[in-house]
Amino acid sequence: MKVFVEISVARGKVGKTLHELRRMKEIRAVSVVTGHCDILAIAEVNSIEDLSRLITDEVQSLQGILRTETLVCLSTD
Repeated sequence: MKVFVEISVARGKVGKTLHELRRMKEIRAVSVVTGHCDILAIAEVNSIEDLSRLITDEVQSLQGILRTETLVCLSTD
C-alpha cells in the first residue's frame, strides 16, 4: 500500500531528518515542502501492521520529529 507521510520537524533538523528517512527501506521519496508540514515522504508497505511499525517505531522515533500525519492512498492512476 502506498502512503504519504507529512512530517513536521524541529527547527534546524530538516537535513538530518531527510538523511535518516532516506535510509528507511519503505521510504520511496522524500521532499522538503511548504505548508503545514516540513517534509513529505512517500512510502510503500505491505500491511497496516508494517505501516504502524514504520510510523511509530521508525519515523516518530527520529530526534526532532514534532508531528506526523499519514495519508493512505486509496487508488492510483
